[in-house]
Amino acid sequence: MLTRYGLSGTFYIPRKIETGVMTDAQVRELSNQFEVGAHTLNHVFVSDTGSATAQAEISGSRQWVMDVTGRSCEMFCPPAGRYSRHHLPMFQSAGFSGIRSVEFCSLDDPRRRGGIAEMPTTLQAFEHRRKSYLKNIAK
Repeated sequence: MLTRYGLSGTFYIPRKIETGVMTDAQVRELSNQFEVGAHTLNHVFVSDTGSATAQAEISGSRQWVMDVTGRSCEMFCPPAGRYSRHHLPMFQSAGFSGIRSVEFCSLDDPRRRGGIAEMPTTLQAFEHRRKSYLKNIAK
């Protein structure tokens, strides 16, 4: 649909997840038309794991995206948008220039968070509960 209407988009893709993901070939094909951002290697919630695992998931996901697509990977979206301040240096040291929040339906400009840009999500292709939309509108 994005291609049909000439729109751009960024897809945040983990390497593995229990429910399944695209193959490397599909990710590579997607990257020919759209930006592919990192989303941890194994869809790990970085706020729920130790620092060493978080760092490995963050930096490893960037390297995986670059290896698969042959392109630079500048953006990271933590699964469920969950991270804390101590993850900000991890995002920077992994080489990301920005992170994407899950604050959707936002037209706000990116915000600086510890030297890295945090960008709200304008639109997600994931059906959320009505309560989630109302919560974001109230913000």
